[in-house]
Amino acid sequence: MLRWVIQMLTMLPHQNLANIVDIAPLGLDDLSDLRYVHATAFRLQARAYLRPEEIRAFTDFVYSQDYLNKLAGEDLHAAWLGTELVGTAGWAAMNHNGSLARIRSVFVRPLFGGAGIGRRLVREAEARALEAGFKGLSVRAPVNSVGFFQRMGFETKSHGVYSLSPVHNIPVRFMHNSAARNSADTTVGAERNSAGRNNAGHDKTGKTGAENRRSPASGIDESNAADGLAGLTGPAN
Repeated sequence: MLRWVIQMLTMLPHQNLANIVDIAPLGLDDLSDLRYVHATAFRLQARAYLRPEEIRAFTDFVYSQDYLNKLAGEDLHAAWLGTELVGTAGWAAMNHNGSLARIRSVFVRPLFGGAGIGRRLVREAEARALEAGFKGLSVRAPVNSVGFFQRMGFETKSHGVYSLSPVHNIPVRFMHNSAARNSADTTVGAERNSAGRNNAGHDKTGKTGAENRRSPASGIDESNAADGLAGLTGPAN
């Protein structure tokens, strides 16, 4: 499988990868790969901004039961290139009146950075949240991903910290995107059409999306319900 992925990377222009990945929910069997992608992406792309002990604290959290608990509350989808998990993004309700959803768990495997996969994942997560009736979108972005979300139309509303452990906090920005509805509607429609043309409607097992959609890991919509990690969003592109 790795040989096939390498062949795809050498044969296709890098920017075309976002159009051929399959976006689908995750299953229980994918949790090991998910943890690897989240920990590796954060470690490599946050090292210019955070201290080594802060990155280790995040890695420890990724491999904890608390991290699985927070994933159980997310409407979390992954990007697949064949059977390789290359990125994730999800959303969760930020309040109880249905007005604001938070984008969460945005991570892209470093090998696939700069290909637009993170952008497609976020746009599709935004579209799912808006389709669920939410009016606005927010994100809690660590410093290494602020630029990405600014390019996605998010604006900084305030600054704060996120607690990884009793002794480790990392700086974050609380960002909102009030223009997300139009952007998500137009971008996701175009990307889905393009993905359909390039990927012929097949998912990572070779079956069509209708034949083999993965079930959420917990059996509920995987939105980040535990407000602990609410939207600690990793690097993307």
